[in-house]
Amino acid sequence: MRECQQCGEANQPSSRFCVVCGTPLGAAPSGPAQVAVPVQPVPGGPAVAVAAPVVVAAPLQQQQPAYSPGVPGGTGRPAGTAAPTPARDLGLDFPLDGPRTLVGFLVSYENVEVGQYWPIHQGRNVLGRQGAATGLDIEVSHPTTSSLHALLLATSRPGRVVVEDTSSTNGTFVNENMLSPGQRWELRDGDRVRFGLFNATIKIIQKP
Repeated sequence: MRECQQCGEANQPSSRFCVVCGTPLGAAPSGPAQVAVPVQPVPGGPAVAVAAPVVVAAPLQQQQPAYSPGVPGGTGRPAGTAAPTPARDLGLDFPLDGPRTLVGFLVSYENVEVGQYWPIHQGRNVLGRQGAATGLDIEVSHPTTSSLHALLLATSRPGRVVVEDTSSTNGTFVNENMLSPGQRWELRDGDRVRFGLFNATIKIIQKP
């Protein structure tokens, strides 16, 4: 059996990776090398050399991550790139020309102790850095937010919100998972959204 240097699990001799933690199993160490060590000569006789074992340390194996990148909508996962969504047309069925009904809010305590919020209305909601572009519906005062950073598409019945990263410089994140440029993802009530380094929380209103 081959013992894992990382977790101590016993694995089959032919195993290349640990069955518990996934750490690569190095080649089985060979026997100790032998080196001749001279000893003091015996009075009246020749010097004698004896072979002393020298232990050669096995190279340390680099630990492999024991997780896969998380996806938006999860919590407590390590940061990573979100799995590409096949529904690139998310939000295309939302009424863009209908009444600007309130769907929810973007809430943040970033740099404002008492908090601040922006309404999200049915249709298109363009988010960007305050004063950096015209036609913004949600203006964020943060240097890491792009002038045209993201798009929030919303519909009120039922309350749904889809976020799209519009090729921002510093990225759009959902629950600390990065969206690809142009990728859309449907948000859930309470999801944490980050635009560059500006943190916010999505609140969606479900009408009776």
